Amino acid sequence: MRKIPRHVMALPLTRDRDGYKAEFFADGMVDGDYYGQGVCHWKLILVGFRAIRKARQFDAVIRPFGEYAQGKTSTFFANNSYDRASEGQIDTGLYDKSGFKHSEQTFGIVLTVAP
Repeated sequence: MRKIPRHVMALPLTRDRDGYKAEFFADGMVDGDYYGQGVCHWKLILVGFRAIRKARQFDAVIRPFGEYAQGKTSTFFANNSYDRASEGQIDTGLYDKSGFKHSEQTFGIVLTVAP
């Protein structure tokens, strides 16, 4: 059984007046015969972002193309999760900050798809 291939690209962040930005190009994945079973045709379906503080990972995702495309998405995390960063954990957050008991004690990662 073959695993579904994943393509991971590390992107450098640059800071501007609105926060941090990274740029990637959707054509960065090259079609090829990677498994000796014919050409694999890549299609970008999801872009993920991982912020790391000590042992804690904060993950956010966006779907840039297709039926479920999003132009912008926000993922919210509890401030106390950030404060407990020495405890190793992957935090996937919530899309709606009202899902937190103390919604005012949150921070967010905003992902935007620009043409």
